[in-house]
Amino acid sequence: MADATLHVGRVRPKTLRGAERLAFIASFVEDIFLRADADFLALENYSMGSKGSRVFHIGELGGILKLVAVRRGMRILTVPPTSLKIFATGNGRAEKEDVIRGIAANWGVQIDRHDEADAFVLMKIGQAYGNRRVYRTYPEARRRALEGCELEY
Repeated sequence: MADATLHVGRVRPKTLRGAERLAFIASFVEDIFLRADADFLALENYSMGSKGSRVFHIGELGGILKLVAVRRGMRILTVPPTSLKIFATGNGRAEKEDVIRGIAANWGVQIDRHDEADAFVLMKIGQAYGNRRVYRTYPEARRRALEGCELEY
């Protein structure tokens, strides 16, 4: 795996709903993967504590991301939310703000948005998981956080 680059942006499906929204997102993400020449996707796994219909929307979106990645021949690493938090902070129960502070402390990067902070940590996890040289540079606690991750494809 080559050096990873964090691609930050917003998918704006405007007023689209349901299957049309998912199709728009699939096309958008596929274009990003193509332009980035991506070969690896680190994706936060579903939170089992999610409530209400939102969990179905999250599941549909995760399925779209996985489908597009598989069609492009990309490897998919799913990362449990607790592993993401441990990797960033050392604490699996860390709050979103703790993750942002952990990024600043560990990597010297200032990030303001929680979703971008999660994306940054996922990138770092992907680097460590996909490159043994990077993996060995991390302390034992961070390497243990990777044990909960699963290479799906």
